[in-house]
Amino acid sequence: MVDRQRLQTVLRAFPHTLVRRYDVGHVLYQLSDDVTAVLEVTGSGVSLLEEDTLRFVSATSEQVEHVERLQDHFGEGSCEHAASTASPMVVDDLRMERDRWPKFAPAAADHGLFAVLASRCTSRAPPSARSASTPTNRAPGQTRS
Repeated sequence: MVDRQRLQTVLRAFPHTLVRRYDVGHVLYQLSDDVTAVLEVTGSGVSLLEEDTLRFVSATSEQVEHVERLQDHFGEGSCEHAASTASPMVVDDLRMERDRWPKFAPAAADHGLFAVLASRCTSRAPPSARSASTPTNRAPGQTRS
């Protein structure tokens, strides 16, 4: 069971860090590690909005990094959805999302990641400092809410 309060604390702390002095690499990798630990998932990645374009910046593994970069490449996926709608996106089995994301969903599943949860992290930070985080799991149906 996910500790929702702990998760909210992690997600709320991240954007506020961006308006202070910080080491970008450390903060983003720490966010990925914290989200992965809190949600007890395979891994997670972070992408930042840059002038309305979501760009991958960190991940907890090469596998997650590759799948995050697929979203950049195709311009579709759970992180893109969460960033554009400001609503969390929970997908228990990416293989069932081919209609929504015809390029991303099968490519992510082909790389062994099936379940995702994406959330837009916002603050009073400038829009360029806003982000989306995507925890992922290797097995379908293993997202936790």
